[in-house]
Amino acid sequence: MDSLCRLQYLKSEILLNMKMTGASVGDIGDVFLQSALASATREFEGLTNRNLIQATVTDELYTPIHERKLYLKNYPVTTLTTVKFWDDNDSYDTETSTNYTLRDQRYIWYPAKGKEASGLYTQFTVNDEDSVSVTYTYGYKVLNWNSLNIWSKYDADHLTDFNVPEDMEHAVGVMAALAIQDGRWDRGTLGMTSKSTMGESIVIDKFDLSNYPRVVIDAVERYRDIQAF
Repeated sequence: MDSLCRLQYLKSEILLNMKMTGASVGDIGDVFLQSALASATREFEGLTNRNLIQATVTDELYTPIHERKLYLKNYPVTTLTTVKFWDDNDSYDTETSTNYTLRDQRYIWYPAKGKEASGLYTQFTVNDEDSVSVTYTYGYKVLNWNSLNIWSKYDADHLTDFNVPEDMEHAVGVMAALAIQDGRWDRGTLGMTSKSTMGESIVIDKFDLSNYPRVVIDAVERYRDIQAF
């Protein structure tokens, strides 16, 4: 399990609000906190309709249309490794890397400027299903998220380990803290989803975006995927 928020950051969020429960950070084990962060991360990814933690996709297939842009399914793209075209002869041919460019860490521009006569094609014109294959690395680095201190975002030695945008990390931290403390931000339910008492069953609704504070809603809207393909 990985998280878009550092463990120490969550602890700082809890410290700011512990008076609501009368507990202390020491009363909550790290394993539980890490699980809450991983769950909040999955929730944030679901709300934004994106995979955000750094990963490498190998030979992801696309069916392009007649234009020079090919939007990739996951972003921000940090490394574009290969672009291949189906050659109608039972194999994919690898295009020369100088014949295409990555723009805005989001889409491939093909052919690259000045390479119009050099590529296998003059644009993404092959309309056959799954005719383009792309290998690339995308997402934000979350190495050592469970051990980096709260000041690590500003330490040059740690920037190569964790580069999640501050507003995204804050939103995920808030989501985890609220789940731990309240279950819902506007109710003192301590994370319960149901409870039976005196023969009566009480069911508490699951999270949805409307139940979150503005800081979370704004982050979700800012990073929500707009399908471009």
